[in-house]
Amino acid sequence: MKSLNAVLAGIPDERKAVAERLISELNFMKSQLVILKRDIREHGTTELYSNGKQQCMRTRPEYTNYVTLSGKYGSYLTKLSNLVGKDGEDYDELDAFLDGI
Repeated sequence: MKSLNAVLAGIPDERKAVAERLISELNFMKSQLVILKRDIREHGTTELYSNGKQQCMRTRPEYTNYVTLSGKYGSYLTKLSNLVGKDGEDYDELDAFLDGI
């Protein structure tokens, strides 16, 4: 896994603070996605919901959160990739770093 410094080395100085924040958020989101995925695998995507005498199947909040967060994760990856650029060695270092998140 490439280090954060290796990924940031190819980013112009004026963009490094933004890249650091994006990477920090990506790390947090990834950890939350792992937790949510584990819960979904164990409990499924739907549940029986009761409100008084009424019962129905509903999507579990954990699944909804997972779907929302995974979309944001993808958006942040795109933003980070745009900061680095998609050509050359810098992009390869970003790919290697993101593989390890």
